[in-house]
Amino acid sequence: MGCKCNKPKYLRIVEGWKNVVWPDPQIEVIAKNRSEICNGCDQVKWVCGIAVCKLCGCPLTAKCRSLSEECDLGKWGQEKVKTYV
Repeated sequence: MGCKCNKPKYLRIVEGWKNVVWPDPQIEVIAKNRSEICNGCDQVKWVCGIAVCKLCGCPLTAKCRSLSEECDLGKWGQEKVKTYV
C-alpha cells in the first residue's frame, strides 16, 4: 500500500516526532486509536523498548502521530484535523 501524499517517508515521520514533542489533543486521540490497532498486529516488534513496524521500520510512537502516515497493511489511513484559530 503506498502513501497517497507526496511527502517523503522521512518527512512524514518527522511530522510524527513533532507531534510527540508538541502534543495536540486531537492528534493524541488519533494516535491512541492507531496504537490500539497496532498493539494487536503481528507486524510489531520491540527494539530497545520501542515498538517498531516490521514492514516499514518506523517507530510507532511517531508513525501513529503523523497525520500524513498510513498503515502499510491498510488498517488505518491518513487523517485531517480541524483547527480553530
